[in-house]
Amino acid sequence: MADTKDSEDTIVTETKIVGVTESGIIRKRSVKRRISRDDSHKDRKYGHDKDEYAKIVEKVLADRAISSAMEVLQERWRMIMYMHDDCMELVKQWEEQRSVKQQTKRKRRLLLLSFIAAPVVLIVFTWLLARWWW
Repeated sequence: MADTKDSEDTIVTETKIVGVTESGIIRKRSVKRRISRDDSHKDRKYGHDKDEYAKIVEKVLADRAISSAMEVLQERWRMIMYMHDDCMELVKQWEEQRSVKQQTKRKRRLLLLSFIAAPVVLIVFTWLLARWWW
């Protein structure tokens, strides 16, 4: 048993941090790339044939499956927006009800405080008046 405890005590584990070398130098992990002159050319061979792109769009939209899928997606979007508006209205109602409840709670506290403080102030005032007057 003593041998296993000694062997467990001698095990040393070491963790390495990513990007740090053995000497402790931190390696740069990101490389910045400059835009070369080839990347900045404006004479690209694509993106200029707008008439051909318009024809492709018309062909795609003429397909019944795609147009029906678009109608379905538009209807779903309308339903989602309706649900969103309904939820926002519900949240607004909750906030209004909460503010009304807080206002009534404040009014009740003020009324309770005035009912408690008024007799105390009246007693102190009459005592001071009686002491000063006589």
